[in-house]
Amino acid sequence: MLAYVPNYPHLIQQRRVWFVRIVVPADVRGMLNKSIYKVTTKETDIHRAVLVAAPIIAAIKQTIADARAGAAPPVEMRAEALAARFRELSGPDAERFKLDEVVKFVLRETGRELHAYAAELLPQNHVAFPNEDTHVARRVRIITGKATPFLEHLEPWKAAVTVSPKTRDEYESAIREFAARVARPIEDLTQADVQYWVDGLFSADEDDSLDAKTVNKKLSGLRNYWGYMSLRGAVERGRKIFNELDVRNRTGHVSIKLARYLPKDVVRLWRAAETGGNEPLANMIKIAAYTGGRREGIACLKVSDIKVDPDTGVRFMHTTGKTDAGDRDVPIHAALAPLIDRLVERPDADGYLIPSEADNQYGIRGTLLGKDFSLLKSRLGFGEEHNFHSIRRTVTHMLETAECPEGVAKDIIGHKKLDITFGLYSGLTPIDQRAKWLEKAIVYAT
Repeated sequence: MLAYVPNYPHLIQQRRVWFVRIVVPADVRGMLNKSIYKVTTKETDIHRAVLVAAPIIAAIKQTIADARAGAAPPVEMRAEALAARFRELSGPDAERFKLDEVVKFVLRETGRELHAYAAELLPQNHVAFPNEDTHVARRVRIITGKATPFLEHLEPWKAAVTVSPKTRDEYESAIREFAARVARPIEDLTQADVQYWVDGLFSADEDDSLDAKTVNKKLSGLRNYWGYMSLRGAVERGRKIFNELDVRNRTGHVSIKLARYLPKDVVRLWRAAETGGNEPLANMIKIAAYTGGRREGIACLKVSDIKVDPDTGVRFMHTTGKTDAGDRDVPIHAALAPLIDRLVERPDADGYLIPSEADNQYGIRGTLLGKDFSLLKSRLGFGEEHNFHSIRRTVTHMLETAECPEGVAKDIIGHKKLDITFGLYSGLTPIDQRAKWLEKAIVYAT
């Protein structure tokens, strides 16, 4: 079992000893002949380990920076640059380009001498390029316009894709990773190529091997990109090479199944946060405990999200989620009302109920509090099967135990109704019904 400390992302604990672990970026792995640096600090105490680790981390990062500084442009970049120049030419200029730049490219990548290559060409009186299925032959086809690089449509796709910035960047990373590993033009790609790549993700060494959930997330990005190209005629309709793959955890992999907290454990969590002086975290846990809200949805609550239903007088909070169903109006539980009143009276400068010092490119406010929560729950003895989302599971279980109607529970939790009758025709349940069931089901012994 590996242990991680969120505040020290390059440290892991294995059999009580702390190690420095740094993943080598893909662009310099070939030069360093290494995918991961893993160095022991020989320390079991985290504070001493941090001191020992600092110079190790600095040295590894400098090694990576030195390798990157001395790296030649990747072959894909050289091929794409030549392809862009070739597309601007026609007639004699294009032929001269082949004789000059493309021949140089072939010689460089095959390690052949010019005089030997010329001797082969003289009897034929024309330029001959490799026609076998090699990486050089495929890139020559790309340069001369006879094949399409996999990343050809990446930039317009990025401008058109309708997902969150964070998801878009994760998708782009998977697309680039696939393109670099498989290195085939669009016309040549097959489902077997994709399966080969997937198998490699599962069969990597212990530190690099991925689970099925992570692999499927990468494939989601690739399917999105492939679908974009299909709709625009860049690939044949019906050619779905990223579907029907074997994406199962391999033998020996142990999946972590998330569990719910007991109601008494939720109380322990918020009290421990209060005792530790982390009031924002304690408030976030309490709101989750009485709403089943997601971490980021709670972190983004503003004074303007606290409203009153004009027909019933029910006070509620409007929270946003990852899906349309996640955008929901949750009645404010009587036990939660005093806290909401206090937070409404003293929001932060931007009107948020939960202050956050998070500073990241995606504007995600709950990141640092999420790290604080991970440390808190670990100190209380909870393992990888429990996280902040487990509180949401607790609330769902309490609603089910109280025999709350499923449609009401889904409207409270923010889950989509999939059946036609309740999903398509019913709409939302009355907010006073949601309030009634929340009061009945969500009760903590404090």
